Amino acid sequence: MTHNSDVAALLQIAYSFKRQRMILPADVPTNHYDLMLTLRDRPMEALQKAIQRQFGFAGRRETRETDVLLLKVKDPGLLALHTSKRGSKMSFKHDEGMWAWVNFPISFVADYLEGTFDKPVIVQPGLSGNYDITFEWNDAEGKKQALTDELAQAGLELVPSREPLEMLVVEKVK
Repeated sequence: MTHNSDVAALLQIAYSFKRQRMILPADVPTNHYDLMLTLRDRPMEALQKAIQRQFGFAGRRETRETDVLLLKVKDPGLLALHTSKRGSKMSFKHDEGMWAWVNFPISFVADYLEGTFDKPVIVQPGLSGNYDITFEWNDAEGKKQALTDELAQAGLELVPSREPLEMLVVEKVK
């Protein structure tokens, strides 16, 4: 169920793709809609068909060279200090100007960064495990710089790169 979502958000749900990994045509409507899926049998396929019928859009998966941010280890010693303690419980806390993960996979942090930087974030091959990482910022304008600084304090960095990445290409269909 979703409320007040634009068509791009409906496409995200229907195809299970992040917005940063979708290539949308310029004429995607910006109106907002409410959605409640109650089908038990292949609800996403039904939503895809409904989007095609209502708006004339369909998506297909395609691997393309794409501008991404690569989440890499800059200082293994600093990163080791943020490795989750064995047996610790997974927890997440957020407040205005703060997000904190305890015992979360690094891929969760990458997903958050992808939304914040509005660009696909790829985790460096071999970088895995669970970490305790907290991001704090004072204002929306300084958020990206604050996150970059906090990553550095955790021994990580975001490096611009071009990588082959599976994208959802949305096109007008007849």
